[in-house]
Amino acid sequence: MLLKPCPQRAALLQRYRAATSAYAELVKQLRGALDADYNLIHNRVGLARQKMTAAQENLNLHLSTHHCSS
Repeated sequence: MLLKPCPQRAALLQRYRAATSAYAELVKQLRGALDADYNLIHNRVGLARQKMTAAQENLNLHLSTHHCSS
């Protein structure tokens, strides 16, 4: 029996992947930043990390309650 794909899971997974990608890009920028740029990018990294964590939590909550596989 084939399970029907879950569009909500797919959307949550896409949000998580996008947030992870944005976080990783900002971390790369932070490594090369100096002085004032460092503080600005550091703050952006913190916000991006919060978004990534929230996206991961939303995906995990959906998976644990909906029990979908794709």
